[in-house]
Amino acid sequence: MTRNPYGSPLLIGSDGAANALKKIPLSGTEAFPDVDHFLPHVLKARFPEADLNGVWNLVLACQDCNRGPRGKFVQLPTQRLLERLNKRNEYLIGSNHHLRETLITQTGRSQEHRRSFLRSSYERAWAELLVTWEPSHEREPQF
Repeated sequence: MTRNPYGSPLLIGSDGAANALKKIPLSGTEAFPDVDHFLPHVLKARFPEADLNGVWNLVLACQDCNRGPRGKFVQLPTQRLLERLNKRNEYLIGSNHHLRETLITQTGRSQEHRRSFLRSSYERAWAELLVTWEPSHEREPQF
């Protein structure tokens, strides 16, 4: 068993996936998380060249944040949360996580390129959506 950056055990194995996280990273709630698109999936039709299903754009979110009454849906997370996504991606790259090479391939070889990629992707999304979202509850960042 290894530990994930959120402090809870990360179980490895065929039956470990369902028990991988005890708390959802963003909100800290005790439930199985949803996998959410940071930049909303609805943008895929408008930006067919962007890989919005790439690891760089996928985050864990509680069900309320993803699809509850005050959920994100097609809204754009705030720039503060974009910075949190960037820190998460950089943490995984710097820790030699098994997603390291995938993140580098999807976002760029240097920190500067990766930050620029996220910023330009965010700005394109903002130009389309013009509305931002913040979670109603949040856990302290772990990296």
